[in-house]
Amino acid sequence: MSTLGLILECGPDGPDEKVFRHWITTHYPTVTKLLTETLSNKRRLLDDCGEAARNLLADGCDHVVIVWDLYPSWEEDTPCLKADREKAFASLDSKQVPRARVSLVAIESMLECWFLADERAIGRYANCTKQPGKIQRPEKHRRPKDDISNLFQQCGKSRYLDFKDALPLAKEITDLTKLQGRCPTFARFWEKVTQNP
Repeated sequence: MSTLGLILECGPDGPDEKVFRHWITTHYPTVTKLLTETLSNKRRLLDDCGEAARNLLADGCDHVVIVWDLYPSWEEDTPCLKADREKAFASLDSKQVPRARVSLVAIESMLECWFLADERAIGRYANCTKQPGKIQRPEKHRRPKDDISNLFQQCGKSRYLDFKDALPLAKEITDLTKLQGRCPTFARFWEKVTQNP
């Protein structure tokens, strides 16, 4: 039994929070309580994750996982994982948060690239009569929402909208091993979620 904290770059009850909550509660019932802090965007997350993590630990979390998108669509410069990690650690250190109780996970691209790793789940959700072909290197797709929209439209479904489609699509992914095998950042995320603090 454990209490896990998540710090995410979305609004309250946003798509990322709903998807992660579903995957964790469905596939890792050892987590008996899941607490989240939503910090609306990457800049705010990297600046304020220290205070958020301190609050989650004070609320009883055994471990906190901080998750953000490495390639937000509005970013003009090439993102740098090292720079992001340094900002996050500076924020954590400023609030005296023990690094051993926190894990950092940057999704290469964004949440939707993880969905691309299970094209059969996309096909089921979109009610495709013909399953989409295997999507190569899903984490290298820089516009995964557009890629999913294209697959949806091939099946006669309207464009992908994260606030409407992310959670039901995540529910179609019933076996996370495909994501672990095809998406290194998902494998890291799941390792950090399921570690014994």
